[in-house]
Amino acid sequence: MKITNESEAIEAMEKLHGKGVRAVVITSTDLYGVPGELALLASHKPAHADGGPARRFRVRMPALEGYFTGTGDLFAAVRTV
Repeated sequence: MKITNESEAIEAMEKLHGKGVRAVVITSTDLYGVPGELALLASHKPAHADGGPARRFRVRMPALEGYFTGTGDLFAAVRTV
């Protein structure tokens, strides 16, 4: 599935929730088309939600020049309880 805007991102996250994935995060996206800005989109559906809505988050931040080794590994290692 190609994601080109926020509604397609939400649709993709919902598909993953439908497969049992509780937390979905899309990082370093430029979906909003603002030069020099990146966005992170996240969606969390607790196991006890039983068809209830997911909690969604959007974080927009300035893009930084450079290469940051290990940040993806660090991000993936973070676990919510």
